Amino acid sequence: MSIRRRCRQISSALEQEILSLELAFITSIGLKHKSELQSKIRYEPQELIPFAVYSSDVGIRCYHALMTRSALAFDAFLTMTCVPFLQKWLEAHLTSFLMIMELQKPSIELQNVSGIKPDRVIYLTVERVVPSIESAALRKQCGVEIHYCDDAIAVVSKPSGMLTVDGKGSQLSLQRQLKKLHGNVWVVHRLDMDTSGLLVVAWSKLAADRLGSQFRDRTIRKVYHARVHGHPNDDEGVISGYMNAQPDERFRQRMVETQTDGKWSQTGWRVLSRSSNPKSSLLELTPVTGRTHQLRVHLSHIGHPILGDEWYAPQHVYKLADRLLLHATALEFVHPLTRKRVHFVDECDF
Repeated sequence: MSIRRRCRQISSALEQEILSLELAFITSIGLKHKSELQSKIRYEPQELIPFAVYSSDVGIRCYHALMTRSALAFDAFLTMTCVPFLQKWLEAHLTSFLMIMELQKPSIELQNVSGIKPDRVIYLTVERVVPSIESAALRKQCGVEIHYCDDAIAVVSKPSGMLTVDGKGSQLSLQRQLKKLHGNVWVVHRLDMDTSGLLVVAWSKLAADRLGSQFRDRTIRKVYHARVHGHPNDDEGVISGYMNAQPDERFRQRMVETQTDGKWSQTGWRVLSRSSNPKSSLLELTPVTGRTHQLRVHLSHIGHPILGDEWYAPQHVYKLADRLLLHATALEFVHPLTRKRVHFVDECDF
């Protein structure tokens, strides 16, 4: 039998099976209705790479009974015909999140490891990021400056005085405001209430998990600006040591001498400018670790507390500013879905 005839037979089987694709796909992720499927994909996008789902799970039952293992042209047929056909169907019936990247026959190794039968077709999908189309009015209602937003993440600028996550009371929080834009918000890192600047949040658990792993691995680059009291003797340096909570006040941190007493912390700094009235310096800070109040404790430890710091600065330094002059200026990380490194900047105003 010719390859062309085999391809026609397989194509015919595909056309018959594609009619059941939507129902089978919904069933495969445990949903009963199309509206639930759209909601599920909207807020919890599904991604299957590098996980392979064989055809019977999603209604693409392309049987290879008429094919021989030596029919190498079949792979080319899949690429030229099946992928565009199924991609077009998904775009018309589901959402823009799922995009078929590859169809292939299971290898001998995959059959042995996963138990996938040789008469199945493996199909791999990937999430495609689509820029958010939320209205300007809705963003204004959110009350937070949004630097970037798509259907996976948002990068926002938190004002000083706002909590990052919901507290026990009714106090305004970034998390609560962002829920006006999106039903689900995963806060993957935090800023102190009095600290302003850039934060990244996730709209799905998948995006949150990937961002969280970057924070744990310390591959995310964060840069802060702080106006501190006095003029450091050097133009740059590194502050390091162990930190823990003060025994009498669990929210207030301190530097300690040994590892048994606390957790390791490290911050790089350099002077950007020096001022005389009041005598202060603008520093660029690059934390290596992310301990609670780390930057505030480190700067106070070297004798240059941040202006407006009620907890770690002397009273006369605290009163030199009407807010804590600490701002998250830059944020750089790998986008959890596109896998491209992205960089955002929000300059401070002090």
